[in-house]
Amino acid sequence: MVIYVFILLDLLEQYWRVLFFIGSLALLPALFLKTPQDKTDIETRTTSYPSLLTFLQLFFCSGLSYAFFALAFTFSNGALPLFSKLTSKTIQNHTTLLFLIDMIFLPLAGLLGKKITSLKLMKLSLCLAFFIVPFSIFMLPYTNVSGVFIIRCLWVILGATFSANLYDFYYCLYPSKEQTYQISLATSLGSCFLGHTFSSSSLFIFQIFQSSLYIGIFFSCLCLLSFMVLQKKSKKLPYLVWKKFLESMNILVI
Repeated sequence: MVIYVFILLDLLEQYWRVLFFIGSLALLPALFLKTPQDKTDIETRTTSYPSLLTFLQLFFCSGLSYAFFALAFTFSNGALPLFSKLTSKTIQNHTTLLFLIDMIFLPLAGLLGKKITSLKLMKLSLCLAFFIVPFSIFMLPYTNVSGVFIIRCLWVILGATFSANLYDFYYCLYPSKEQTYQISLATSLGSCFLGHTFSSSSLFIFQIFQSSLYIGIFFSCLCLLSFMVLQKKSKKLPYLVWKKFLESMNILVI
């Protein structure tokens, strides 16, 4: 909504950096919602360790969730003019409406996840994205304004379908409250290495191959890896090396 106001006032090109400071204000509610941590949480959180497979499931899910929305918003706003007929201003005008579609579809996808399991819904979105994303990116240079908007809507819907049930999936993996530390570690690493780097990696791929199709193939590879990891069943016994790694991370954090 703030971006849309900046566009109406013709301030976006000159004052776009201000949006980062405005977005950081979202931290303020978190200061009031954060529950105080006592010493027992620090002591108990080091007693159990997830398996390496469980960590990979969290890593890929959090990273791919971020990559979905990076594809629909961050990457689209900056890179679509490189291989489509649209200008940056036209693409940014669509962003606010896409955010509204995302806000509407997220709770709908959450309700759908109650009818079927969250894991099945996440796998379904991965299967659809595996085929839809490469084809839609390949078609971008040949579509008009309406076509690009429909393509971005599909990306938003796929991202909402995948991300709406992440919390439920995390809770199934870690039903205990003392294991919040493991969730935070895996999801932060996944969002940093897979999510935050998606836009820059895609531009690097486009610079090498000079074709947007390879960006779609790259995204499909991420979907395939995530689907394969979700298909596996977690083992109860963790790896010794993995346990040592978490112990060292605990020392660094505490």
